[in-house]
This record gives sequence, C-alpha cells and structure tokens, in this order.
Amino acid sequence: MLKTNPELEMFTRRLAPPLFGRESKPEESRLIVVGAPFDSSATTVPGQRAAPRRIREISLELETFDFELEMDAEDAPFYDAGDLPLEVDFSSFMGILYRVASEVFSKGKILALIGGDHLVTLPSVKAALSTLGTTHLLVLDAHLDLRDEYPLGTKYSHATVMRRLLEENSDLRITYFKPRALSKEEYSFLASCSRVRVVRRVEELLEDFESSQRIYLSIDIDVVDPAFAPGVGVPEPLGLYPQEVAQVLDRFLEAHGRRVIGFDLVEVNPVLDVSNVTSALAAKLLMKIIVRIFTLK
Repeated sequence: MLKTNPELEMFTRRLAPPLFGRESKPEESRLIVVGAPFDSSATTVPGQRAAPRRIREISLELETFDFELEMDAEDAPFYDAGDLPLEVDFSSFMGILYRVASEVFSKGKILALIGGDHLVTLPSVKAALSTLGTTHLLVLDAHLDLRDEYPLGTKYSHATVMRRLLEENSDLRITYFKPRALSKEEYSFLASCSRVRVVRRVEELLEDFESSQRIYLSIDIDVVDPAFAPGVGVPEPLGLYPQEVAQVLDRFLEAHGRRVIGFDLVEVNPVLDVSNVTSALAAKLLMKIIVRIFTLK
C-alpha cells in the first residue's frame, strides 16, 4: 500500500502523548506538529532537545479551552506526528527536517515545529521557500541571530541562523518585532541589508505584512523576559511580558493568519527551567496560535 506521508511516517516517532492529548490522523488535519529535539548548536547549557517532550507533557495539564475565541485546542484539526530522531549527526538531522517539512508544505498543510534550538528554523524555512516560493518571516526573539560566525569559526549555530537564511535565499524577507540584544557586527549587517526590518509597534508590524503572500513565524521563547521564562540558554533582561507576546500574536494572526504556512517555537531548555514555567508558557502560546488560526473566518 502506498504511504500517504512517507517522510513523516519514516522519520517521526511518538516519545510522549500528543500535544494537548489530541489523537487524530494526518489526512484529516490541516496542521502537522513535529518535534525537533535538537541542541547541537547550543553554546551554553544544552538541553533544548528535551523541550518537545516536556512541552507535550505539560500541555496535558493545561486547560485547552480558549474563552475569548470559544474554541478548544483539542477540537482543532491538527495532527501531532511526534519527534524527529535524536540518534543522527548534525547534517543528517538538518536533512531529515528539510525533507519532512517539504512534505508537509507540499500537501498544503501548516507546519508547527517545536524545537530544539533556533537552528531548526533553517531547514524548515528553506523547505518553505523551495516548496512554496517567496516567504516573509516574522521573528519574535530577544536576539537577531545575524552573526556571521558564533562561536568563532562556526557558521551554523543558533546565533547565525538568520544570517545563513538571508545569504542562502534571496526570496526571503525577515521582520523582527522588538528585539533587544545585538552585536556591533549585527547592527552593521542590519543597516546594509534591505530585506531585514525591525519594528517596535504592532501597527508597523501589521502594515509590513500587508502584501506578503506567505508568512512563517519563528518564536524564540527568550523574547519573553527571563523572569517569566527562565528556562532558556541565553537569558536577556528587559524582555516582553507573556501577555504582550500573546496579544501581539493574536492581533497578527487575526490580520494575517490566513497566509501563515508554518511556525516554530524554539529555545525552551527544560534543564534550566524552574517548576516547568517556561515549558508551560510555550505550551500555552502554541495553544493560542493553533486556536487563533482555526477560528479565522
């Protein structure tokens, strides 16, 4: 019998109950959840590989009904495929993620990727570009991740991921919302690259995506102030409140959610977390995004 989703079936496996406990089939779903347990580019304390499983486990303890939108995440048409394999090297993992993401996009489904460190965004966005075409990337992150090398001599890491995406894909635009930490090198690159923009007001953000045909969201949990998200590899003070992030996402998705082809949530590190508050926040944000996407008229 011919497999409907050969890459998904070959490379994913369930290591935890599905997100929010939802059991479903991929062919009946409009959104596919994939865990990317990868932290090989972590430069402080590794542990992001444990995040997909921990976030799923914590999601089972949360109330999944959205009072404002009058929808339960358990009723949303999504399928949790499980996680990509841990027991492979860097290049193999990136290649597998690219193949799985390409398959999801080629079937017209939305990809929801749970990282993992931020480098997992690279093959996911590249798959979107090669499969669907020009894509506009919204990044919510404390950092720009536009370094050329980090650490010195390393071209591919969580701190270089956006630089590599821009260099390797001329049909990509990136818009950041309220980043707060950058190097002098990144500041110079930002000034020289016309395909990158930083905005600080929601109105600017919404306007910037008015003409974008395809949108991908990348959310680094360290965009939230470390007082509310301590389980991150590189905590950066003076961050956003969780409510602010949720409100920005809600307004953005209300305006442009019909054109979202995929999103990821990355950099949760359960090893550094306190009482699972970062994992719980990540699960709640995933719930908010999924429910909002499926309540759009």
